[in-house]
Amino acid sequence: MKKKILASVICVLLLGLLCACASDNSPDPTEQEVPVVDIDEQMQAIDPDQYVTLGDYYDLPAEVAYYTYSEDDVRVCVENELSFYVQYYDLYEYETNVSANTVESGSIVNIDYVGKVDDVAFAGGTAAGQHLLIGSGKYIPGFEEGLIDAKVGDTVDLHVTFPEGYDNTELAGKDAVFTVSVNSIEIQVMPVFTDELIASLNLGEEIATYDDYVQYIRDYLEKSCNDENQYMLEDTVWEAAYSVCQVSEPPEFLVDFYQNDLEEYFESYAAYYGMDLETFVAQMGMTMDDYAVRNKESAVDEAKIELAYMAIAKAEGIEVDDAKMQEVANEEYAEYGYQSAEDFVENMGAFNFRSYVRRKLVTERLEEVINIIELDPIPYLNYEDGQE
Repeated sequence: MKKKILASVICVLLLGLLCACASDNSPDPTEQEVPVVDIDEQMQAIDPDQYVTLGDYYDLPAEVAYYTYSEDDVRVCVENELSFYVQYYDLYEYETNVSANTVESGSIVNIDYVGKVDDVAFAGGTAAGQHLLIGSGKYIPGFEEGLIDAKVGDTVDLHVTFPEGYDNTELAGKDAVFTVSVNSIEIQVMPVFTDELIASLNLGEEIATYDDYVQYIRDYLEKSCNDENQYMLEDTVWEAAYSVCQVSEPPEFLVDFYQNDLEEYFESYAAYYGMDLETFVAQMGMTMDDYAVRNKESAVDEAKIELAYMAIAKAEGIEVDDAKMQEVANEEYAEYGYQSAEDFVENMGAFNFRSYVRRKLVTERLEEVINIIELDPIPYLNYEDGQE
């Protein structure tokens, strides 16, 4: 259950929008006001057996296909990752393309140039021996296009205009003339990845040689597979156990709690993106009425899931008292970036943290008692592009 603090329902409802505007700087969903009602005390007074009829989940078959990787995956990943660094830092070895004499879209040219505004050369506008892929968009509009059809040995004047939003405000919007000499048309050759080259990339203190980098990638793939496989196992055993449960309508106060949680969460996202809630909801392709209905349905679903976890915990003799919560908080607060166990629990709220611990322990128990059937493994990398 690690790193699954947010209810899955939130992920489902946000999927369409987050695919379009996700950000590494998304607001922290744990930073919400805790509802006035003491939901933790109310839920501890609930007997889940009043709402849940458990099925026989012992030895229940559950199929799971785990990710795997091979040394070929390691090689592909190393090659792709290092190709990125080579391209970013332009570390290619260049050879003259003796069969090419005329610049085309896609040509790699070696050029010298001098840029002038009002016949005066400006700082940063002069360079020699520059490698440029025509069509890359690396230079300002008109520069690369202006070299098409030029021949090796030609010198051409390119009349261009700096964009209005150009980084150098002294040049923004101004007309310029670049006098460009085409030295050669070239072919990019990947360098030999010597230990010296690897060290020059500053890939990390623990990476000083090529073999170090290979091991780093191997460790990354192993950890990634292990993490994904654990998530799949947890999801699989829970879905199996929950599928044989019968859950009646949950208490309204619990539904209200989850519905309030969802509403606050969506409102925080709307505010983060500078929208009101109605505009935010519209971008998810819903009317406000649709949003209200789906929020209520999702809250009911999540309340039923919580009751099912509670019922299984009761059946298995799993108690989540304050001492157990403190134990888990002490073990895990640093993983989530908190300064102390107290901060961890306080930010999540007592009910949410108790639920998190309960789900964690229940899932661990289900892994022991459910009949897990392993299917053929799934390759972790896509060989077409070497990516996950």
